[in-house]
Amino acid sequence: MKKVLRIFVISMLIIIIAGIWGYKKYQINNSQQKIAQTEFKNMPVLLEFSSDTCYPCKQMKPIIEEIKKDYEGKAEVRIIDVYENIELAEKYNIRLIPTQIF
Repeated sequence: MKKVLRIFVISMLIIIIAGIWGYKKYQINNSQQKIAQTEFKNMPVLLEFSSDTCYPCKQMKPIIEEIKKDYEGKAEVRIIDVYENIELAEKYNIRLIPTQIF
């Protein structure tokens, strides 16, 4: 009987931990998806996935900033750090940086 009780308690703990982990992951996904969404629904969106530690990303950043400035009001341009937004990078299947998605 003790063995059955132990298995039951361990199973319940695993279910509770999995539920907490899933809830936290859901909260992170919701906040990070807001980064990709834009209030400008009638505008095209350019997402630049990059990192501050990536040399090609550093070279690309002035170009993206210029595009952002040139197309202000015509397009939404966002630079997303893949290390700060891991789930968003996974959602878009980012494997190399810099990556631009239009």
